[in-house]
Amino acid sequence: MEVTSNGIAVHNSCISHCIRHAFGACDLDHPVTCTKCESLFVFFEELKAAIGEQYSETLDEYQQKLIAWMAHHARKTYLNIHVRTNLEELDEEGAVIIVDYKMKILPQSSRETKTEFFGKRGWSLHSVLVYTKNTEQNQLDIQVFDHWSNDTHQDAWFTASSLHTVIETMNPKPKWITIMSDNGMHYHCTELMLIIGQWKEWYNIIPRKWVFLEAGEAKTAIDSHHAQISQAIKRYVKLGYDVNGGNDIEFAIKDIAGAHIANLNPNHDNDKAKLGTITGISNLQEWTWPTDEEKVGYIYARALPGIGKWKEWSPEKIEKIVKKQIIEKPNPTFTPHTQSTKQWTMSVSIDLTNLENVNNRTTETKSQLIFTSGWTLKEKEKTHQRDPMKRMSPQVKHLLESMFHTGTANFLQKLTAQQMQEELLRRAELGEIEENDVPKVSTITNWISTFSRKWKEAMTLRSLEENEN
Repeated sequence: MEVTSNGIAVHNSCISHCIRHAFGACDLDHPVTCTKCESLFVFFEELKAAIGEQYSETLDEYQQKLIAWMAHHARKTYLNIHVRTNLEELDEEGAVIIVDYKMKILPQSSRETKTEFFGKRGWSLHSVLVYTKNTEQNQLDIQVFDHWSNDTHQDAWFTASSLHTVIETMNPKPKWITIMSDNGMHYHCTELMLIIGQWKEWYNIIPRKWVFLEAGEAKTAIDSHHAQISQAIKRYVKLGYDVNGGNDIEFAIKDIAGAHIANLNPNHDNDKAKLGTITGISNLQEWTWPTDEEKVGYIYARALPGIGKWKEWSPEKIEKIVKKQIIEKPNPTFTPHTQSTKQWTMSVSIDLTNLENVNNRTTETKSQLIFTSGWTLKEKEKTHQRDPMKRMSPQVKHLLESMFHTGTANFLQKLTAQQMQEELLRRAELGEIEENDVPKVSTITNWISTFSRKWKEAMTLRSLEENEN
């Protein structure tokens, strides 16, 4: 799949390698397919024929998961380019921000026993990595604002409070900001998108866009910073010091280039009214807040940067989502940030190598059916769509219990989940139960596990009662 250096998806006549087709944004023909991609589906068909129909459903699930993994990597390839594209768009008036939570920092001691390790509460650490452009020296200046807190609620309000603290600290303040993050619930949520929509009024800063990246991908700079924090704390402990509080964290990591550390208390309000939810929010990875006079107060979002039509939420729709809750400006308490002794800079000449695969092409086959338009979009992934819950009928439960107890009484007659399903299908052929009521093998496996545990508990209680009597 090919993406240009400025983030534009390129058409490819091979259906499995056209990233525009994968995102549902290509109207051109795709007369050829890749032999390597096609061989993947041929392999599944041959496997089904070799091992029998009873595993057909399981193999279909595995194939669907594999396609979802391929879709994830297609989105990752595209979004990785857009991380660098956003940095290319940076000017002296703006800032690009990447945010991420580090794993909770636990108290540590150089003389700690294994028993003392368990049961620790620890501290949250949220990092805000800020890129600004230094036109005089033709470089990007990087600062990281690390906020540790005794409040371990990693939610939208904590995130908004951390960003508020950075904005209040930056001098000079940028006129616009682009934000990038993973798609964790503390970022990719209705509350935070509504809060960001107030930034122009609160801070006189335009939130140009928020791009949500694939989980665990394309945050190399902030991941590198978190790795440095972990190593700095380990070194601090090896020198004989203890990490018993936030001051120890600050002292341990103060020499990391570009780091500014502060204690943050987001002042959570536990009595807030509940918000509604923006429909389909998890499928939308680019968000923006228009500044045009006609569209002030609107929120726009689409599937991917540059891909798909914008969905819009008017102030009237937003008011219905907000319900009775008031979108308040964060008012956290925080200590002054420490000053870094080392600068962190980066050259503005960012490597923007195109990502392109070499394709072997042939005539159309099964790939034409699998790789339909928009197959990589989250809204199209079958693995994200739950089947409606269907409960076992009392008759099926009774038959399963009977088979379970028969196997318990006589080990030679013990049945696997697959054998139980086959017996239920036989009963369905005899008309004793409906075929639609026969559960999947995985459902029967889960039922066996649950029923077995409850049965053992019941037997244990009965044994105890008999001993008491």
